[in-house]
Amino acid sequence: MKILFDKMQGLGNDFVFVEESQLSENLSVKDVRFLCDRKFGIGCDTLVIYRRKNNEVTAKFFNCDGSEAEICVNASRCLALLMKKNFGLLDLNLKTKSKAYKTKIVDEKIFVNVGLPSFSHSDLGISEKNVDVDNLLSKLDLSPNEISYIDRACAISVGNPHLVLFLKKSIPQKIKQTIGEKLEKFSLFKNRINVSFAKIMNELEIQLEVFERGVGFTLACGSGASATAFSAYKLKLMGDKIRVKQPGGDLEIFIKPDGSIIQKGPASYVFEGKVSVGRDDVEKEISEEKSTKLLKKIPSGNLKIYTDGACSGNPGPGGWGVIIIGDDGEFEMCGGESDTTNNRMELLGPISALKKISEEMKSIESEIEIFTDSTYVKNGITNWIENWEKNNWKTSGKKPVKNKELWIELRDQVARHKVTWRWLKGHNGDRYNERADELARSKCKK
Repeated sequence: MKILFDKMQGLGNDFVFVEESQLSENLSVKDVRFLCDRKFGIGCDTLVIYRRKNNEVTAKFFNCDGSEAEICVNASRCLALLMKKNFGLLDLNLKTKSKAYKTKIVDEKIFVNVGLPSFSHSDLGISEKNVDVDNLLSKLDLSPNEISYIDRACAISVGNPHLVLFLKKSIPQKIKQTIGEKLEKFSLFKNRINVSFAKIMNELEIQLEVFERGVGFTLACGSGASATAFSAYKLKLMGDKIRVKQPGGDLEIFIKPDGSIIQKGPASYVFEGKVSVGRDDVEKEISEEKSTKLLKKIPSGNLKIYTDGACSGNPGPGGWGVIIIGDDGEFEMCGGESDTTNNRMELLGPISALKKISEEMKSIESEIEIFTDSTYVKNGITNWIENWEKNNWKTSGKKPVKNKELWIELRDQVARHKVTWRWLKGHNGDRYNERADELARSKCKK
């Protein structure tokens, strides 16, 4: 189907807007990823599907990995500008997956009343009891070096969950990336979580960078700015008027006497267009499948393995997916568990692939490249495991290594082969990474 869209951005956090009435069928996860893809689609951090009746607007927000977000405050400002552009509306009542709130345009300035924050375990998706959401640092699975950069960690929901890390000092981007990837999927937060890295500059300003669920680092995050500012206010670190400075620009946050959060910030219209999704994508996929031979056994020659894991809830039902590519074709396999974690599934992918290769190949002469988007797996098997073994399977923080039995099994399987590990960025347009993710997700159903 062909659909019209509007491309907009708020402080470099960019969005594609599609009116729901244009869709003759629901968009699949693959459709969402295609539209968000910066190389093969339109390109954006988040896809927004909306419908309007007068000044009542219902919106759904989809991350570039295909998952649905509860709210998006930057997108809400853009939606307010779009409704003004198309219909002359200055006030909107927005309804999203998790809450209802209002936007208002005054003298070209866009305000969003984000409403009251929440600290309940259910809204935060915290799976353990008796957890102090204002003091989470000791609960996080971080190394002493990673912890050395962080002064305090707290959790807050402004309609979607955020883990706010108040920093003691500047943190290298590489370490920040590793922490973001690790904590987004940390088992304490069953629905995953956005990770905010905040540095208080003075009594009025915070410097912020947010690792968003299903997206990664963005130039700005409206809900992250609101969550961070309120957390600083709640902990008596700052007052009720805060400027949040992000790579894409600044937002102003005001805390009202009743505790509700008001955000003021810009939005810009970029362009409009028309795009084909659905059937055209299916036909393209069929054409690609016809050009590649799918085998019923392990292919020959030097091998490439693409592997991924997924979990619905974390812990919850999960799955792993594997594609093994050789000289004469490809081999796919997948599996899952009814009650598991994302990290277990990330580990079971390469373990299962290597075991299958060992079973079918009489002699191991092939060189194997394993591609994973999990820094947990790659860093664990190439770097951390040696120290774990020396320390009697304890982490650098003296905690027992989680999934010990799987790490041992992976170590033993790797020892039987000539393996090179490759990390790739997930959901970034790589055909085989996307297919491995689909296979993993297919096993996530209860």
